Amino acid sequence: MKVLYVVHGFPPRIHTGTESYTYHLAQSVSARHEVRVFYLYRDTTKALYEIEQGRDGRVERFGVNYELMADSNRFPHTYSIPRLNEIFRRCVAEFKPDVVHATYLLAGLSVDFVGIAKESGAKVAVTLTDFLPMCLRGQLLDYRGHVCSGPETDYKCSKCVWMVKRIRKGALETIRVGLLRVGPLAWLARHIIARMISGRRRAIRDALNRADVVIAPTLALKEQYAKWGLPENKLRHLGYGIDAKPFADFRRKPSDRVRFGFIGQALPHKGLHVLLEAAGVLKDKDFEVVVYAGTDLAGSKEYVEGLRGLLALKQVSWRGTFPFEKIAEAYAEFDALVVSSLWYENSPLVVLYAQQSRTPLIVSDFGGLTEFVREGETGVVVEPGNAKALAAAMARFIDKPSLCAEMAKKISAPRTIDENADSIMGIYAELMK
Repeated sequence: MKVLYVVHGFPPRIHTGTESYTYHLAQSVSARHEVRVFYLYRDTTKALYEIEQGRDGRVERFGVNYELMADSNRFPHTYSIPRLNEIFRRCVAEFKPDVVHATYLLAGLSVDFVGIAKESGAKVAVTLTDFLPMCLRGQLLDYRGHVCSGPETDYKCSKCVWMVKRIRKGALETIRVGLLRVGPLAWLARHIIARMISGRRRAIRDALNRADVVIAPTLALKEQYAKWGLPENKLRHLGYGIDAKPFADFRRKPSDRVRFGFIGQALPHKGLHVLLEAAGVLKDKDFEVVVYAGTDLAGSKEYVEGLRGLLALKQVSWRGTFPFEKIAEAYAEFDALVVSSLWYENSPLVVLYAQQSRTPLIVSDFGGLTEFVREGETGVVVEPGNAKALAAAMARFIDKPSLCAEMAKKISAPRTIDENADSIMGIYAELMK
């Protein structure tokens, strides 16, 4: 069987969640099948659309130098990209895959890829990792950063002009966006934006409906997309697997105080500020907050700059980022992992690595997180954005240092990537019948 994976980024270019998962999945599947990965990369020293090819062990790489914000000047090109379609069509014709599996959709990738793959005769699987297909912001957060109940109407979504603002720049764009909020043209402008969003929604939903199977890593995400209108018989719940090898000889470093870890993007929706505010509430107690986060994403440096005062707390240690092969070493530096996200989340890999290292969790009360916690047994669930509630949860561990070890005994390891790959290949086999 030939399998073509499609993802918006790929190691060694980038190592965040979905990209790392796709890398390990492709490596596992390649032990039994022929595998190629179509991905995007960004290199400002090369021309847009320049192709790079090579191999990573048994996996063949096919990368395209492309960045959405560097090329798109029309709203439809945020989800349907003609020139990228041509390159993908050429990739498919050359490789002749039996299965095309998009482990991410959009973020520079074109929804037309699904139709192109189907036209070639391949079976198509899509894994949903966030809400970008249904939400312009990708996280079901509105333009104020508040949790959204969902895209009930296109007119409601027209308030979130973030994506349009990011694509078109300049003084005229600033004036145009201003008119969306106030003035006599606001009503008309919002209806125009709503029609644009409607076109996007139809294109994306049509693409997902053409796929043979749509995989959701959490039940919460599956339910959200069923609510959005995807057929139940097309949706499949299947959790991620992880590469457990780095944790083979895991040993947590001993400490005479409780340490809380944070691993994630330094962006508001990940809620690092909530954790730091909670640390401020507990500043008279003896504990440590270990922060692993980078500042390479758009907006990260500004966000971290605004947290300078909280980061200066004596209990806070900023560790920056680490390569994947050092992930077990990072988890060895803390006793409990805090996932203080302000959005629904969807099985972040840091949670699975916490399970693998038997690390208790303190998570925000969202379905994509609480599915991995047994309250009071393997972790604690807190109200999202409530620093005092988070501080109270942290205090439970600080005041009873043995609690981490007690919870650790009750934590079960997650699926390995090979077990996940077995399930994925079972789906492929079903599709090929």
